[in-house]
This record gives sequence, C-alpha cells and structure tokens, in this order.
Amino acid sequence: MKFFNPNDKQESTFDKCMAEYRNLVFGNISERVNQLNERAPNFKPIDFEREQSVQVGVGECAFINADTEERLILGSVGAGTCFILAIVDPNNNSAWLAHVDVLVSMPQLKEMLTKVFTKINPNSAVAHIVGGNDSSIVQGIAICNELEKNGVTISSALLRSKMEMDQLSLAIDPKTGTIYAPEANNLKARNDLWRNLRNRMTKSNEVGSIGLTEISPLPIESTSKHYSAPPI
Repeated sequence: MKFFNPNDKQESTFDKCMAEYRNLVFGNISERVNQLNERAPNFKPIDFEREQSVQVGVGECAFINADTEERLILGSVGAGTCFILAIVDPNNNSAWLAHVDVLVSMPQLKEMLTKVFTKINPNSAVAHIVGGNDSSIVQGIAICNELEKNGVTISSALLRSKMEMDQLSLAIDPKTGTIYAPEANNLKARNDLWRNLRNRMTKSNEVGSIGLTEISPLPIESTSKHYSAPPI
C-alpha cells in the first residue's frame, strides 16, 4: 500500500511506519497472534439507536465520560489494514475508541495513549482490538504489547494476519463495557468522513506520518448532542 506518488522520492508513510513497528515486535508473529486471538470478542446484538452513537472515522479517536442517564456508543467500521482499538473503564463510565490507520507511527500512538491515561486508569481499564492483514499485523501486535506494558488488560482481540475480503468493526458502551460489531448503518451518519480521509491521505504525502485526529461529543457531559470534528 502506497500513499505517495510513484515518482515521489520520499519513503512511503506506510513503509516507514511498518518498519518501525516491525522493529518493536520480537518472537514468532503467528504464535503471538494466536495467543491474542484466544481472547475472542463476545459481540452483542445491536441494541442502540443510530442517534445514540458517535461514528469515529479512519485516523480519528474519541473519548467520552458518559456520566448521565443518556446513552452514547462509540463505534467505527471498515478495519481492513487498519485497527480499531477501544479502551474502556466501565467503573468510571469512560471509554476511548480509535481507528488507527497505517499513517500513525508508534511515537504518535504513545503520545496519544499518554493523554488517554490521564482520563482512564490503565490498571482498571480493558482493551478490545480488531483489524489487520499480512502487511500490517506487526502494528497490531505492537499496539497490544504497548497496552500491556502500560498495565491495560486486553479483554478481546480479533487480529488478522492475512488479507480478507470483509472488513471488521467495533463499538463499545462506556457504561457497561459491552462491545458490538456494527454495520455502517448502525452508526450515526457523518457527511465529512470521506472528505476528512481524503485530506488525511493528501497530508501524508506532504509531511509523512500523521497522528490521530481527536473528535469530541458536544458537550462532553451531555451525551445526547452531536459532535464536530476539527479540520485535519
């Protein structure tokens, strides 16, 4: 997968990031994938309305503290090469969900996780992760290793080490920790997703690796309102 013009002399963002992740993964990759996938996700049937969800796009992340009676689900779809990662602490009604694409380097992910761990206690949190293929599986393993290094328990994993025709999805209820595998039409529609993704790809051609874009429900304490995504 290349995001650069073939005539561009710069190294592709994908190759650069994957080489970095590969250097962080030791041991037998297949064994590690099998070990993680033993924690198979227990997806529940969809029991929420579209208006009760926030759709997180590719290269985006969102945090919520759902401390009201209103319900809000964080979700994302379309993980092929990418990984959808959710970290939740249902004891504190808090969750963070990210759609980590190949443009995110490990230093950028670590920086974002540092922010997350000021809002969610890693020692009481659990994580769920889905996604990957043969070209990006080292990224998924490195993410899991980093989570465990910080004290986060990986509750479930569905990692793929080969190309599959279908794509994966993940949604989470911060109040209960319940996870779902939504279709796109289960999540609240956003008109800006493709535009933001196109801008992200363009930006990667200009500056190399770029981090996750934070989006926030508005207001954070009232989970019934829509949110806005800042320009990339």
